[in-house]
Amino acid sequence: MIDVAKLVSDNTADDLGSREAYAQLTEFWSASDMEIVCIFEAIDPLMSGSFQSLQSYTVDDIAFGGEFKSCVRAMKGSSAANVELDDFHSVVYPDEGQGDF
Repeated sequence: MIDVAKLVSDNTADDLGSREAYAQLTEFWSASDMEIVCIFEAIDPLMSGSFQSLQSYTVDDIAFGGEFKSCVRAMKGSSAANVELDDFHSVVYPDEGQGDF
């Protein structure tokens, strides 16, 4: 089994972005059948309504080494912005070009 604490302590911040570190983390995550659970809660300031969201992520849901593609673009001559919904879930891999997750 992989010791994640040792993996993190043995690598610098730059090394943690390496393919080897991602491979080790992915292997550990898959072998342990682990998931990350995120809980979001907010209160509407006008109506005092409470909103909650619960989302679970497994190793297959994470784009290791990827970044979200920019989907908000400023409009020329205006303070408004344009949101490109087609790019909303797109993930870009800096060393490999673009791709959808």
